Parts: sequence; C-alpha cells; structure tokens
Amino acid sequence: MFSFKQYQLSNDALIRLTIFVLGFAPIASLSLSTFNLVPLYVSGPVIVLPAIAGAVALGLMFREYAPTLVRGFLLGVMAVFLYDLTCRLPFIAAGIWPDFIPKIGNYLLHRDHVHWSVGYLWRYIGNGGGMGLAFYAVYPLLARRVRPIKAGLVYGVAIFCCLLATIYLSPSGRTYLFDPKLVTAVLGLMGHVVFGLTLGYGTQRSLVNGPSLAVLPMQFGSRTMHWVNRGLIFGRYCGFFS
Repeated sequence: MFSFKQYQLSNDALIRLTIFVLGFAPIASLSLSTFNLVPLYVSGPVIVLPAIAGAVALGLMFREYAPTLVRGFLLGVMAVFLYDLTCRLPFIAAGIWPDFIPKIGNYLLHRDHVHWSVGYLWRYIGNGGGMGLAFYAVYPLLARRVRPIKAGLVYGVAIFCCLLATIYLSPSGRTYLFDPKLVTAVLGLMGHVVFGLTLGYGTQRSLVNGPSLAVLPMQFGSRTMHWVNRGLIFGRYCGFFS
C-alpha cells in the first residue's frame, strides 16, 4: 500500500514537472533565438507547436490534470494583462518604453512588417500562458515549504533576472528585445513582480478557496495599482520620470 501511494506521488510529480517544461517552451525558444542558436521561425513549429500538442495530449490522457492546464494557462494570461496594464502600456503610450513585442511576429514568421497582434499573441498565449501554466502546475510540489504568494514573487523576480541575463549575455538580446535603461529596468522589475504576485494570489485563491479565475483581476487589480502608484510617486521624487 505504501509503495502504491509512493508511486502515485512520484507519478504526480513527473506529470507536473512535464507540464512545467512544456510551459517554458515558448520563452525558451525566444531565448534561443537571441543567442543565435535556433531562430524563432524554426523553434516555433519545431519546439513550441509540439509542446502545445503535448500539453493538450497530456490533458486528454490524464483528465484529472486538465483543470490544472486550463486554470494555469488562464492565470498566466491574466497575470500578463495586469503586467501590461500597470507597468508597460501606459509608459509605451508616453514614449518612455519602446514596444518590442510586435517585433516577435517578424522573427516568428521570418519576414518584415508582420501585424503587431502576432507578437502579442505570442506574449500572451505563449510566454504568459506558458509560464503561468508552469507555475500553477508545479506549485503543489512546493506547497509545504513556501506560501503561494511568496513563491509567485520569487518566480516573477527569477524570470526578470533570466530576462536580464538573456539581454546582456546573448549577442542579439538588445536587438531582439530591448536595451534596458534605468527607468525601463525598474518598470520591467515592477512588471514581473506584478506578474509573479498575480500568479501567487490566483494560485492561493484557486487551490485554497476555489473561486472562478475570472474575478481574480478585479480582486487583485486594486491592490496592484495601489503599489504601482506608490512606485511611480517614488520614481518622480527621485527624478526617474519627468
């Protein structure tokens, strides 16, 4: 009996870690392209599409994990939306932060002047949805050691650190992505904090209290805006923003 339960636990961990790897396929492919190892128009169909098919197949084969796949994906999309709403789009509109996301469509389709929506689909469905899926799937393995909101914060900051490493260590990072300045670096960090905290908060509410994920942006958005506004006031005080 003990060995059977042990097998079940290890099987659960294996499936969750597999989901984690599949969720990171889009962002890993983008990173590979900045290092000039595999262009995105190759890794997209060769790595990302099979990863999507693998996630769908996994959900069909192990139906008990289908809610994890769907909830994690939706939570990631919501987290990216709050990131953009608070720390990207207002500053892009103000001309403070150049928008590099539309360029992803050019790299993916291997031609110029691709519609901006292609890059944003990659950002929301691929990067955001994938990393949200990865976090939501793997967190139960760490639940006894760390609270979900703290885990989400660490997760978001770790992703930001990986972004900076990709930008500064890869040959094409500053061309493919963006060349960080003090203001955009601070905004990027704040955005990833928002992203991570949203994942943590959503995971806590979903796993503990089980509400609909549709209400999470409204519940978390007011708190996020409060701290973002404080950060902006501090930034103006320090002379970061005019």
